Amino acid sequence: MRKTEVKVPQKAPSPPAWLSGNAKREWQRVMKILSPLNIITELDRTILAAYCQCYADYVEALDHCKHGILIKTTSGNVIQNPAIGVKNTALKLLHKMATEFGMSPSARSQLETPPLLTKEEQKKERFFAKNA
Repeated sequence: MRKTEVKVPQKAPSPPAWLSGNAKREWQRVMKILSPLNIITELDRTILAAYCQCYADYVEALDHCKHGILIKTTSGNVIQNPAIGVKNTALKLLHKMATEFGMSPSARSQLETPPLLTKEEQKKERFFAKNA
């Protein structure tokens, strides 16, 4: 962490009510991992929610892809399954947002986080913290 980096209070955000079922489950899964790392704040709520909803969209599109890559229209023409495009777009957005939180090996290699403090070290830091 750079000394000049803005410090935002480390408070884990709650999931927005508008998340779908799969998105809520993904939120719970990733928050179990991200919260202890102290890298997520209230400011990150929207981008994390968007990540989770993209995940849900990707899963739903995968389900629709089970009908095949190509489908027949009502007039008998063979076309690419529209779910393929939805899946590909969701995956691109998912990847882009996931890198913001270090959710890939290459993204994690770029993260620098302060060392995790023990409870005793946290108490000392709060006690001796300079009031700005």
